[in-house]
Amino acid sequence: MSKPIYHVQQANTQFEIIYLDNYLTISDTIHHPEDAMNSNPYNTVFNLQVKSGVLSGIAECEYGIKECLRFADEIKELYEFHTSKVELDDIGYGRHVSFSMDNTGHLTISGKIYGNARIQSLEFEFSADQTSLKGFADLLELV
Repeated sequence: MSKPIYHVQQANTQFEIIYLDNYLTISDTIHHPEDAMNSNPYNTVFNLQVKSGVLSGIAECEYGIKECLRFADEIKELYEFHTSKVELDDIGYGRHVSFSMDNTGHLTISGKIYGNARIQSLEFEFSADQTSLKGFADLLELV
């Protein structure tokens, strides 16, 4: 019996932060352990969906699993006021997401995502507060 080519992780789970009419969602996560063991940095893929104001977009993002785990740990540190900024940078097309929070709990979520072949892009920024980060941090901690 051969090993599966890939392993789906958190396939039915969405990691979502919602504040008013704005949101950022991470979904459809696929991790390829064989690629990670072979030091292939393109070993984790997920969809990143954003709605900011009246604009919205979705992008498929590629990361190393270590970066995803670091991001999950740092989001928890952000929620607990141990850091003021967390960033996640895609290794494919340069997609970027940043979470920054001041010492009163005002959160800014910003970044830039690209569609296929970087033909379309969405640069976004919206405000939230620390309370909207709790559920997102708790779900990411389960990864």
